[in-house]
Amino acid sequence: MRRTMPQELRPMLLAPDWYQGMEEAEPQGRCMAWYDLVADRYVLLTVGAFYDGEQTVVGSMHCQCMYLQPDDRCCPSQRFQGSLEEQVARARDWLLWMAHRPVDRMEWGGVTTEYRFADDGVGISASGCNALRRLPPRQVVRVPTRVL
Repeated sequence: MRRTMPQELRPMLLAPDWYQGMEEAEPQGRCMAWYDLVADRYVLLTVGAFYDGEQTVVGSMHCQCMYLQPDDRCCPSQRFQGSLEEQVARARDWLLWMAHRPVDRMEWGGVTTEYRFADDGVGISASGCNALRRLPPRQVVRVPTRVL
């Protein structure tokens, strides 16, 4: 995993000794890599890749408990099978894709905002008045994101 991960995502990998014994199956799997997607100083989404000894699962993670949330509407999990090298490559590609997806901030004024993926319009995070968000936003801004 470490050798195939692009430089920009290497800090998201866990310590090398964490990967010892990865070939042994575990019921919940082990986290291979994870990161927080950040915009405007806010963590919008935590994503990661887990390996259970047979397959790799990528998707949204609970930001505090660090487990996968397979039914998350903004980022449903995906499963990869094949050789370990193929799974690592597909997980790497997925993590890179998520890190570079464009994000829009929709503003209605005050504290009512919503962040959405610009490529498909799927909502990531929202705050403020739900009733206002039923109206067209006052402003839509493409925001830069980064990974932590």
